[in-house]
Amino acid sequence: MDQLFLEAEGNRRIANQTAQRAFLARQDILATGQKAWHSMGVKVKDCLLLYEGVKSCEVCEASPQSTASLLHHGARYVIPFSKDFPHFEVLVLETGRNRFLEVGVVRKGYDFHLRPGCYTGSVAYHADGNIVDGGNEDLTTRRLIEVPVVDRGDLIGCILKFEMESNGKVPVVFCLNGDQVTDKELLIECDKTTKQLYPYVGMGQHGVQVLAKMTSAGSEGVEILGQMDVVSSNAKSTQSYAAASDGKMAVIHRDLKDSTVQFRRLRDNILANFREFEDLFNDTQTEFTRLAGLDVKKEGEDVLRKVDRERCRQTLACANLVKKIKEDLDVLREMTKDNLKLITKAITEARQMHEEQ
Repeated sequence: MDQLFLEAEGNRRIANQTAQRAFLARQDILATGQKAWHSMGVKVKDCLLLYEGVKSCEVCEASPQSTASLLHHGARYVIPFSKDFPHFEVLVLETGRNRFLEVGVVRKGYDFHLRPGCYTGSVAYHADGNIVDGGNEDLTTRRLIEVPVVDRGDLIGCILKFEMESNGKVPVVFCLNGDQVTDKELLIECDKTTKQLYPYVGMGQHGVQVLAKMTSAGSEGVEILGQMDVVSSNAKSTQSYAAASDGKMAVIHRDLKDSTVQFRRLRDNILANFREFEDLFNDTQTEFTRLAGLDVKKEGEDVLRKVDRERCRQTLACANLVKKIKEDLDVLREMTKDNLKLITKAITEARQMHEEQ
């Protein structure tokens, strides 16, 4: 089974590589790579962003004592949103155990150790199932809007509707796999000088990985959805495969456990019969020794008859025990064969499941 799960993990890596190639296939995307991002605690390679935490954060390295608890880190794209490039797309490769992942909009000076949306001048889609809105400065508190939870293989879109700007505020739209996740209005103040808006990805846990890019107007990420479906299907197939394997292993474990109980019970019966046989044999030897010491001439024929009766009784008892032990051994042999068949069948079924994948 370990080999099967290793192969499943290999399929996951292949799916991620396929997604990355498809993600970069468009010609209307802005720069990628480390120089395209200002990041702290997040490693950037081409369009891949992954969480590294304290070890790659300038602030944490400079003040390790005071920042040891700052687990959240992020990456801000160096080019702001604009009418020509209003779309930001993030394809989720790994969500991490607790989905500490956010995709959204921030201002240039936003603290990399704060989750986006939680403070003024930012709004973000949190992968655990909320849009956190701190973008509208007219609100006294931030808003929480419940939206779908993000899974591995999902495509998050963040779009600024500059064509709908009003009173210095721009609507922000979040999509998941091409579908808008809420019809509630999200507004954020924006201007070309003091309040420029930037794409942002926040992460708070090892294992989080995404692909991120900024695209031109008219791009809603539709082209990537076909490739994303392949990745998502691959991921779900892997999960289904793992679940089926777990179920099969549970059945095997249960059957083998039942067989083990029966095996031990039978083994104990055989050992008990051997001990009884040994005790009977010892008793017989003792009785024969006693009878052999009697004076046959004195006791006469009664002694001989008594010796014959005792010998017959002991012989019959020994024969019955030997027969019982033989029967138990035959059952034990068949049980061993059944267990071997069970294991062989499980391996065959697991191989067939793998080939179907």
